[in-house]
Amino acid sequence: MKTFLFNTMAFAQSWSAETLTENLHRDMRVLILPMMANDGWSADILAFHDELAESENLSEPFTRCGIPLSHIRIEDPYDHDRDQMLRMMRSSDILCLVSDNAGYAMNVLEDLRLADAVKQYEGIVIGVGECVRILDRVWTSPGDGEENLGVGRYYGIGVYPNYVQSSEDLAAIIRYLELNETEMIVLDLEGGVLFTDEQIEIIGRAYIASEKDLDRLYMMYEDDLRL
Repeated sequence: MKTFLFNTMAFAQSWSAETLTENLHRDMRVLILPMMANDGWSADILAFHDELAESENLSEPFTRCGIPLSHIRIEDPYDHDRDQMLRMMRSSDILCLVSDNAGYAMNVLEDLRLADAVKQYEGIVIGVGECVRILDRVWTSPGDGEENLGVGRYYGIGVYPNYVQSSEDLAAIIRYLELNETEMIVLDLEGGVLFTDEQIEIIGRAYIASEKDLDRLYMMYEDDLRL
């Protein structure tokens, strides 16, 4: 099984081209699920359909990899029941989950009882934005720091998405490394990661931070505070 993690849907760029070319092929079929909260009446559903209106942007990274539009489906998960979703997943080679809110995204999977199906999906899973977090076995809410059960497509290493060199981001990475015995993958805005059954492949400007990097991170943090 393969799992990609990216910060945005603009992931088909020169910094990722070699890895994508090796793994994404024009005969593959893609299922894209924008993971938005949907209670059937609030502004969330309107926001979701605004997202669908920009479906060309969601399809673009795959068409840039040579996959034709006829092979790409973009679906609102709440438009289908669990059995319909499972059939669509089984008929696709790539499952792309994208959201700007980890809690909303996890609620979608729980509402439709799809978390186990995503975990066991034999094709390529691509997590984008806040879906990066929920694909971990346990994920931490950015808002309150609460730990939540995730999907489990990867585990044993932390992932920090949307990294920019700021005191806030550096403090969060330092705190993680101080409190945990595992390393952390830092996803620069032009970076990603590929998990396979055998290895972790760092893409673009992403990097792995470990306890041995703490002195350097402390210095970067102090330098940023002086600016």
